[in-house]
Amino acid sequence: MKKTIIGMLLDVAYGRGYYVLSVQISKEDSVTLVVNGEEYSIIFPAGAPLLREIYEFEIQIIEDKPVVTSVFPMNAEVIAAEDIPDFEAIRNLEVRGRKAMDFKSLQEAHDKELKTIEGDNALQDELEAMVKTETEWRKSSINNRLSAVGVEQLFSDSDVDTITNSDKPTLSELARRSRGE
Repeated sequence: MKKTIIGMLLDVAYGRGYYVLSVQISKEDSVTLVVNGEEYSIIFPAGAPLLREIYEFEIQIIEDKPVVTSVFPMNAEVIAAEDIPDFEAIRNLEVRGRKAMDFKSLQEAHDKELKTIEGDNALQDELEAMVKTETEWRKSSINNRLSAVGVEQLFSDSDVDTITNSDKPTLSELARRSRGE
């Protein structure tokens, strides 16, 4: 049979291989729990417990004797084992977020990259040639669309080629297939 007692640990005394725990359950009631030396180090692995703190004592009756099986400090900050992966994920997000929000280093890296690009004459010439080519293409595309009539204004020659050379069936073909024609 298991029983749980919640009370304030008032005193711990040691003698003849046993520890005696004085626990106050209420203003009027107190209990004395006896723990052997080997079990004491299991119950309190961090050493001597803090006195005048509230603990939850789990007691099991073995051969008509109460045996303390576990002690838990009630005001302890505890994280359940199943929550640990969530907390690790949150911590990783915070670390990544801090790195992403470090605008000063991002700005410095951006400025450094920009200076490298601006200092490279061959790269500047290549960029100017690309801008010139794109500008010419845009002008010719705009002129072609302005000179077109009807639906051709909406589609370029490459759009029309893509539509006419498509392997996908047209709506008419799909309708005929569904009717079994």
